[in-house]
Amino acid sequence: SSGGLIQFFKHHGVWAPGVKLFRKLQFRSKAAIITLVFLLPLISMGIGYFKAMSGSIEFSVKERVGVEYLRATLPVLKHAFAVRSDATASASVAALGSEFKKLEAVHARIGDELSASDAFKALKKSVDAAISSTPSRESSAELVDSALRLVVAATDGSNLTLDPDLDTYYLMDSALAAAPPLMDSILQLRDAAVASTSSGPTSTIES
Repeated sequence: SSGGLIQFFKHHGVWAPGVKLFRKLQFRSKAAIITLVFLLPLISMGIGYFKAMSGSIEFSVKERVGVEYLRATLPVLKHAFAVRSDATASASVAALGSEFKKLEAVHARIGDELSASDAFKALKKSVDAAISSTPSRESSAELVDSALRLVVAATDGSNLTLDPDLDTYYLMDSALAAAPPLMDSILQLRDAAVASTSSGPTSTIES
């Protein structure tokens, strides 16, 4: 009846079922239920923490893959700059080929993880062309551009551009996003200045 229901909840309200149940249970059963109530949120928090840490570890692992790949790519870029500055220097071309072989081995092992295959193929084509014959001004410029594109592809594909820690993000941005294009511009200015100096006056004053 409604009167009996009211009496049931009269003293303890919504907690009445639990209170009455606990009065009938032995101490061990009560302790087990209380322990379970405290453990459930702890277990839930532990699972959430484990998932968050697993995601961070996976993210960092891919970043380390990118660092390894870029450590093999940057020497190739360095020698590509040298070949563009003096395409007739056989030592620069030989060094380019040697460093590219190291990059090729690294790419075969971890390149697919970074989705950098297209950029790598373009660089390989430019390197093969530089080794097989004396590079022209246009092919030397394409060699440098393809190396720069591979740096960008590896950086993007390895989560380095998504680094959530600001200190390491700015370090990465300076070393990989800003420095290579800046170096490219500086070397182009140097090459233009050297070419202008070596070619002598570009015009004469007619009498």
